Amino acid sequence: MARKNESVGMMISLVLCSFIIIGLAVTCYMFYSSNAQKDTTIDNLTAAKTAEENKAKSFEYLANCAKLTIGQSQLTEQQLDEIAQSLPAASRTEGEAIITEFNNRVDQWKAIVGDANAVNYLTIPDALMAQVQDRTLRYNTEKAAKESTETDLAKAESADWMQTKTQLAQLDTNVLQAIQDETKAYNDGRTAAQQTFQSGMTTYKTSLDGLQQQVSDANQTATQAVAVTKELTNELAEKKLRETPKSERFEIPDGRITQVHQASNTVWLDLGSADGLRPLTTFAVYDHEEIGVMRSPNDIKGRIEITKIMGPHRAEGRIVEDYLRNPIVDGDQVHSPTWFKGRPVHFALIGFYDLDGDESGDRQKVINLIHAAGGKVDAELSVDSTTEGAEIIAKGQFTVDTRYAVLGDLSILQNQAPDVFNQFMQRIQTQDIEQITVNSLLNYAGVKLEAFSVDLRSGSGIDYQKDRPLVEPKLQEEDKRNQRIPPRRSESGGAF
Repeated sequence: MARKNESVGMMISLVLCSFIIIGLAVTCYMFYSSNAQKDTTIDNLTAAKTAEENKAKSFEYLANCAKLTIGQSQLTEQQLDEIAQSLPAASRTEGEAIITEFNNRVDQWKAIVGDANAVNYLTIPDALMAQVQDRTLRYNTEKAAKESTETDLAKAESADWMQTKTQLAQLDTNVLQAIQDETKAYNDGRTAAQQTFQSGMTTYKTSLDGLQQQVSDANQTATQAVAVTKELTNELAEKKLRETPKSERFEIPDGRITQVHQASNTVWLDLGSADGLRPLTTFAVYDHEEIGVMRSPNDIKGRIEITKIMGPHRAEGRIVEDYLRNPIVDGDQVHSPTWFKGRPVHFALIGFYDLDGDESGDRQKVINLIHAAGGKVDAELSVDSTTEGAEIIAKGQFTVDTRYAVLGDLSILQNQAPDVFNQFMQRIQTQDIEQITVNSLLNYAGVKLEAFSVDLRSGSGIDYQKDRPLVEPKLQEEDKRNQRIPPRRSESGGAF
């Protein structure tokens, strides 16, 4: 019984030991499992912390890149590049894109800002605003200047018109009074003459035949005296013209430019209706300090055409040609060999004229150009075609006023009518008329050779083509044959 109880106690002790061992095993397992879970949590939190720190560095890097574009970053572009090496590729690419775009903007806007180091997204709007304000100020200034110029022109035109109107009214009054005075004097003289005639009719009636013979003899003597006087006058004028140096015949300018408006290609001159100026007259322009004109084509700085006569000594014209390196300015001189102040310029034409190189005659174009400026053609010996047997045009008479002989192609006249040609040239040499080529005439008259055309149906005679480039005219060399002295022939007969 005692052993049985002892065996039961041992079994109870064994069972209790088993429970204790199992409990300890369970406790150890639970404790180990809890530590492993904590390590995993710590690793996850550490990784999350590292990721957030990388994000923070990326955001800080991008923020510094953005600050650099507005001039607020304390880091340089090189320092930002060093920081970007430790960042993820996506953040580095995004930051580099911001900086690259900013550098492109710097290249575009550094000319406006002025300092490449000062270009950023804050200074660019300020620079643009300053530029807009500057341009607005310049626009307003130029606009005010233009309005002032237009106002001055309107006042000048109004003053000229009122002065002209007053002068015309005074002229009408003076002319009317002069007519009345002349009419009264004529009537008084006529009455007195009639009375004298009536009283003398009886006395001199018997000697009428003798008196008529005396009157006839006196008229014949007077006619002969007038003829001799006219001949002597012409010879004296020709001698005076021959003795005048050629350089003095054309070195004085016709007028000056008083005002220029380059924006509208408009000029104003000190010539007008009192000087005999006409619209469409063209002038060559010379520098205001140039001494003499028509000395060399290289002295010509531009060309103008008269568009409107505004007063006795005021006209408006348009700029046909000038050069940026030497523009037309106030005070520049103008001159044209086809026009002379107060009286027409007289010309003689000789040869075949081809202005545009189409081998067809342009004689009428040259005549129209001279007439458009108020000039006259005194004598002409020309042909209007290069074909063999072409009609020779010979008409007009030389006068003491014939100033220029315009030379065309002389070979046709030399071949087909040498006698008439030599006679014409001999008269030019004898009277010492200035010889110029047709190209020189057009050039010194202010006509652009490459843009010259004539419409014979329009009546105006001159048309300037607007689509041609502005280039300096290149004159052809003068035919040296024009300078030869032809053999002397008799001056009897012919049209000259």
